[in-house]
Amino acid sequence: MRRLGHLFIKHNVVFDIEQTEKKIRDARAAVESDFEQVQRGEIIVRSGEVVTAQQQRKLEQMRELGKSRADTRTVIGYLIISSLIIITIYLFTASVWSKFRPTVRDLVLMSSCLIGSFLLVKLHLVLGKAFSLSYAELDTTMLVLAAPLAAGGILLQVTLGSASVFYFTVVFALLIDIFFASSWLFMLMIIMGNIVGAVSVKRASRRSVFLLAGGRMALVNLIIVICFILLNPPASGETNALRMLCALIGGVMSGVFAAGLTPIAEFVGGYITDIKLLELASLDRPVLRDLAMAAPGTWNHSVVMGQMAESAAESIDANGLLARVGAYYHDIGKTRKPSYFT
Repeated sequence: MRRLGHLFIKHNVVFDIEQTEKKIRDARAAVESDFEQVQRGEIIVRSGEVVTAQQQRKLEQMRELGKSRADTRTVIGYLIISSLIIITIYLFTASVWSKFRPTVRDLVLMSSCLIGSFLLVKLHLVLGKAFSLSYAELDTTMLVLAAPLAAGGILLQVTLGSASVFYFTVVFALLIDIFFASSWLFMLMIIMGNIVGAVSVKRASRRSVFLLAGGRMALVNLIIVICFILLNPPASGETNALRMLCALIGGVMSGVFAAGLTPIAEFVGGYITDIKLLELASLDRPVLRDLAMAAPGTWNHSVVMGQMAESAAESIDANGLLARVGAYYHDIGKTRKPSYFT
């Protein structure tokens, strides 16, 4: 039966390779090209002419090409101006502060503070744009006021000193103005905040100094924002209130961030801050306790020497705490053979 069926059943569809190839060629020809070639000196469209779809594609591709070239020029321009600022301010700082000779470790710390500060500003800008879609009274750049703009200056003051703070502050303020086209408000907050914060922690003898510095920076930020409100076109009361609130938060958060980052800098970079010196001066340190037990006369002598050294150092505006701690440890070898020093 199957063999008989093949005799009477015929195919009604036959594969025609010539027709198939022809339809493939026609389909390819019907697809519009996404690439347009423009000859040198060619006029794409004349004034007053109706723009065709092909001419529009040429114009769009030329616009994209110009944009990519503009992006390349922008990157090169940013790189050159940033390098010029960094090198120029570095040379000026080194010429004014003779002791400003940062090591590789110091440069890594300053670079980390600068990059971290930029990332925090960028984060607050992104959050500001997101929140501004839901809250009309919230400006897109308002949340930058709440960023810890002075945390880097405080951290550098307790680890490297005032020269590094000056270098970081000037470079940070100038680059922020260039990259983000910011107003004088942000530049002034960066400069004033870092200066006030650095002065507040110049003698960081306890952790609460960071909170005190944050409070002072919050007050300075508030004054700057009030001046900005007075000098600019009037805004709604809610907008001005939010600006002042963000300014207060930014000052406090700068102190909090610096307090949290200081132990990390001490541990990773091996920096000795005043807070670290206070820990070394504690009588709970095993080596000092051993000295007091093994050579009590030497220990009393070291304490008296510490008080004298601290007073002498403070009289010449040196670090009295460092002198006192050094005096505590200057005779530490007597714990092993106290009888040798009779």
